[in-house]
Amino acid sequence: MAVSPVPTGTLDIPSTLGGYPVTSIGDRAFYGCGGLTSVTIPDSMETIGTGAFYGCTNNLSYVISDKTKKRVQRVNSVEIVSAQPRPADPTILDVVYRVNVQVPAFPVNVWVLAFKDGVRSFANVVRPETFVDGTSGSIGDGLIGQEVGPSYTEARLSWQVSADWAIDLAKVKFEVLATPGNWLPFEWITISATSNHAAKTFSRKAISQQQVLDALYYLYADGDAGLTLENGALKSGSTVLVVGNSLSNVQQAHSYVFAKMGYSSITAAELQSFDSNAYPRLGLGSSPVYPVKPAAEQ
Repeated sequence: MAVSPVPTGTLDIPSTLGGYPVTSIGDRAFYGCGGLTSVTIPDSMETIGTGAFYGCTNNLSYVISDKTKKRVQRVNSVEIVSAQPRPADPTILDVVYRVNVQVPAFPVNVWVLAFKDGVRSFANVVRPETFVDGTSGSIGDGLIGQEVGPSYTEARLSWQVSADWAIDLAKVKFEVLATPGNWLPFEWITISATSNHAAKTFSRKAISQQQVLDALYYLYADGDAGLTLENGALKSGSTVLVVGNSLSNVQQAHSYVFAKMGYSSITAAELQSFDSNAYPRLGLGSSPVYPVKPAAEQ
């Protein structure tokens, strides 16, 4: 539902209302507010709903920190419109794709992978690196996605497959991976300080193994220097994180991804020892690994 009265000009969204933090903007909240020219979004913001600024002027500017941009941006969908060998040169795969996001003005990072025989696995993966016809700019960090709506901008890639991989193109699955920079969904809560421990802020939402695996695919696509691939096993140093399409060392895999996002990790058992009274109330599982915010952000 759109706000009323309809705001115009400059809008400063407060960080608190009535003593409570302002953490979300609803779906279509400012839909059609063509008179808006600038919106200030506070660092308290956690989510921005679908179509929140749809129909506003194309020149709408945002005053918002980079960290908050990453937190509130969402990739709604990634669509591969077409992926076909070029008739005049079948060693080139022409791909058309689009990334649909919550807020078109906020950037996303886009990288790609391909899989032999169409099987999503580190045993079958190749990282496309050679692009022709000036299309290499269609992947990378800080690209602008498209909001779901009647108009889309499509991105194009022309991959010189023969330079990166000797394989029959008919047996290749091409995948576009997009993220605003935060690869995992969090739900932050804080356990108050005790006489023995400082306050600790962590996500009560357990991150699944599939979510961590997807994040590792993205990091590999991005060329993360801390990851190596040997015979279908993804490794960090000497530690094997993934074999094929399954996590091999669940805790280390979680911790690796959390660290890349600037967070440490803690197990459910460690949280229980931190505050045994609070632990049962939080409904935490017995085995998951949880991300923890650094003290500077708590």
